[in-house]
Formats: sequence, structure tokens, C-alpha cells
Amino acid sequence: MAGSAIGTLLVGRFVLDAASSSAGEPDTLVVAFAGAVVLVAVSLIPIVGGLVNFAVSTTGFGAVLFVLWERRG
Repeated sequence: MAGSAIGTLLVGRFVLDAASSSAGEPDTLVVAFAGAVVLVAVSLIPIVGGLVNFAVSTTGFGAVLFVLWERRG
């Protein structure tokens, strides 16, 4: 679950950074909503949706492990 949540935030940040040219930092709730909308839209595509969700969850889980590893050492 944490991997999916972090992955959703990563996708949302990427989408908002690509769509916005302002220097301000977007709110975390807006980033999460944008990421969730994109992932739900992609999930509607039969085969690609499952692969993208797997990639996003794996990337988010890797990000969680990376942060935990950095805090440890």
C-alpha cells in the first residue's frame, strides 16, 4: 500500500511539473489527486494499465526502501 501511495505522489508531481511553469510548490493533496486521476485513467486500458500500475507500485516501494535505508545508515 505504501508503494502505491508514494507512486501516486510521484506521478502527480511529474504531471504537475510538466503542466505547470510556475515556481511555486504544489500542495500535496493536489499532487495526490492529480496522480490518482492519471493512474485511474491509465488503468482503464486493459493490458497497459496493469503494467503501469505494477511499475508505479514498484517504484514507490523502492522509494520507501531507499528512504528507510538512508535513515538507517
